[in-house]
Amino acid sequence: MSKIWDFISGPRLYRYLDSSSQSQPYEANIFEAIPDYIFGTTRFCIGLAQWGWPMALPYMLKQALYSSADQLSLRCQSALSYSIGAVCLLLCAACCRTLGRSLNPTYSAFTQSLRKARRGFTAEDKESLSKYDFDFWAWPVEFKATQTQPLQPASGPAEPVPHPLDWLLGPASRLLVQTIGIRMTYPGCTALMNAVVRPMLQQTRARLQTQHSIQRFKLLTPSGFEVEAFFADRRSGGDGRGNGEILIVCCEGNAGYPEIGCTGVPLEKGHSVIGWNHPGFAGSTGLPFPETEREFIETVLQFAQQRLGFEPGDTALLAWSIGGYSATWAAARQPQLRYLLLDATFDNIEELAVKAMPKFASWFVRYAVRHHLRLDNAEQLCRYPGPVKIIRRTQDEMITTGRPGELVTNRGNQLLLALLRRRYPNLLPAPGAAGGASDGLIVLNCFLARGQKAQLTEYLASVGYIGDEACLRHLANSRRRRLRQIGNQNPGRQIYPAGHRSWARSSRSRQRPAAGKLMVNMESTHCTPLTPGLFTPPWSELTEPALCDEAELQQFKIDDGQLLISDPSVGPSSESDASWEPV
Repeated sequence: MSKIWDFISGPRLYRYLDSSSQSQPYEANIFEAIPDYIFGTTRFCIGLAQWGWPMALPYMLKQALYSSADQLSLRCQSALSYSIGAVCLLLCAACCRTLGRSLNPTYSAFTQSLRKARRGFTAEDKESLSKYDFDFWAWPVEFKATQTQPLQPASGPAEPVPHPLDWLLGPASRLLVQTIGIRMTYPGCTALMNAVVRPMLQQTRARLQTQHSIQRFKLLTPSGFEVEAFFADRRSGGDGRGNGEILIVCCEGNAGYPEIGCTGVPLEKGHSVIGWNHPGFAGSTGLPFPETEREFIETVLQFAQQRLGFEPGDTALLAWSIGGYSATWAAARQPQLRYLLLDATFDNIEELAVKAMPKFASWFVRYAVRHHLRLDNAEQLCRYPGPVKIIRRTQDEMITTGRPGELVTNRGNQLLLALLRRRYPNLLPAPGAAGGASDGLIVLNCFLARGQKAQLTEYLASVGYIGDEACLRHLANSRRRRLRQIGNQNPGRQIYPAGHRSWARSSRSRQRPAAGKLMVNMESTHCTPLTPGLFTPPWSELTEPALCDEAELQQFKIDDGQLLISDPSVGPSSESDASWEPV
């Protein structure tokens, strides 16, 4: 009886490995193929109704109000008849599919492997089950995350100001976000998008399994959501570059999947890689609201550290587009992470949401985003003290608030300015400030508005720019002198903010190199794959070989987000016994 139930309720099988370890598409017989089509169409219609019913509601209310009692009764009877017919059709389809699966030897072998794996998921069971590509809901759970302490609020954008009409706007905006808004923000969570990309994902997953030996995992969040994750272990790959010891956790965009997303470049570079699906994408469950996104990336990092054995210092984050929200949250939570790469990422989603909606509804869109869909990447990024690189697409058409490809309205500029204000507050003024620092902000904005190398060269010459090396040397030397001066006066101080008040008088000579090291340009549109040459560790002023010698580097050490300075005059002369002072 249990075997029959496995055929009735079992997952759909898509691909399998044959005796020669070659991936082959699963060939369903006619008794299974037609019912699968019926069930697939039903799921698509249900998914469409879940987010489309608010648009159909006015029409349904109008028909109910302007119809007579006899007409309403007739319509109810018709709806009941259609429902009964649909249920009968689904029952017949289930019986036919059960017969078709029982007659297929490949599916019968698959059910045996799945049944054994559910009793106890050993390494042998996983190896056997990994030969099949099937609906992810049936995959056994391999890791359960634990609840973590919430991140304490920081000084940043204030919480939304109470509105007199909150009693009305609150429920209305929540309804809008939970039905249409979240699916417009993350189209990858819709049934339509998942159905369209599924064949491509399956083929790419089979190729990656053969080429890079990727493993599939199901992770469980503290709230019970399921995370579909993939891991490529290159620690013993012997690529000769030693990159396999560094884990790259990839955070995809709003319609990106790890099989076809930003995981390709770190895999080519020989890194160990984790890719995971946003809530509602492919095999992951839930919807990608901010709190669920945070829970997903927390679960992935716990899995990497507790199950796979990677230390935070050996883990880096690569994020594309809206994936920057998850990445910046993780970086703020764990400042010990190695570095952070943000590709085509924005500062805050509010302005982009206003741009995508009709102008007359901008006030309501702002209200809905601030209360229910607040993705503030800039605020979270400013809480991470480690190396950061922002990659800006010069022809980006998605995260600009002006014309497509207009650099001056690219929201990546605002992300960079927020980071510069946090790390070097004397280089940039606060919004609304006046004076020389404000003039420096104008110069920096003019620099950011030029993406072509020839334009940059011409502009820098016009403002008397003296070159990166001299500016960076001056920036780093000033930084280190200041750190030594305050090292014994401010114990426990974080690495940033840095700089001295005197920097404001010559901010124009320091802004360009600081901005140029934190942001690089890529001449492409938003969805073009990342250029492998740009996938390099970010610059850090404390470890720049061109700016200080080995003896000078030994005086600096970073531990848990704090900079420690070794002063030979304070402690023993040996390096191992040096006295480290936090600043």
